[in-house]
Amino acid sequence: MRSREDTQTIAIRLAENGSVPVLPDLPIHAAIGAAVGFLLIHPLAMLIYQVFDGRGVIGWHFLSASFSSSHFAMGLYFAVLGAVLGLAYWLYDSRLTMLYDTAKELAATDDLTSLGNRRYFSRKLEKEISRARRYSRDLSLVMVDVDHFKAYNDRLGHQEGDRLLAALGGEIRNVIRDSDVPVRYGGDEFAIIAIESDAEESRGLAERLRRGVEDLDLSDRRDANSDGMTISAGVASMGDRIADADALLRAADTALYRAKLEGRNRVHMYQDNFLG
Repeated sequence: MRSREDTQTIAIRLAENGSVPVLPDLPIHAAIGAAVGFLLIHPLAMLIYQVFDGRGVIGWHFLSASFSSSHFAMGLYFAVLGAVLGLAYWLYDSRLTMLYDTAKELAATDDLTSLGNRRYFSRKLEKEISRARRYSRDLSLVMVDVDHFKAYNDRLGHQEGDRLLAALGGEIRNVIRDSDVPVRYGGDEFAIIAIESDAEESRGLAERLRRGVEDLDLSDRRDANSDGMTISAGVASMGDRIADADALLRAADTALYRAKLEGRNRVHMYQDNFLG
């Protein structure tokens, strides 16, 4: 049996490679163990007994032993032993699967905000775009950026900046629907994949988030005189001219850039003539 550290290493490697460990049902493990015990270990043990019982004559073979009551009872003993070993192996596989699930979740989660990370975002966005195209469903992307975050960080330090980002992550979870996918895209930038949500619905989600962030009580922070946190957001939805992940991301980033240009603390939806 492998050590705990070895098992964790295997699970993490599987999660990083995207490989999924297959866990057969307990009855299958037990049945395989019982079959191996009765059909393989039992005859082998009896053969060894015949060789080393002092006579030195190999007179036993499987067919005669299988119908001998004493040999059949011995076969059942080894079958039970094999089933127990099958159970032990199933428990090991169960632990591997559990650790894999944990490692997979950690590999896809941002430590600070407990939202998805950028790596997870890339895979999920591709998957949801494919699903939306296949079933002709709406899909939107909301990109969010903290206004003047660098100045806040420079004034109060990275620890307070991290607390600010964690508070924003919590507010995002409060505002989104269960079906939406929130991630920390990087630094002070966040993204929300709004599943089965058109442009107007996603704009409403972004606006609720903007107002919620603006109303956050930050008085427990050291910057007692701060005007509070505000965000800018850009919204883009799939359509004839936005049909893949790169195009959707570029469109949402363009809308976010426009929100920044027009004074921050606002939500903008993507339009083709934004920067024309």
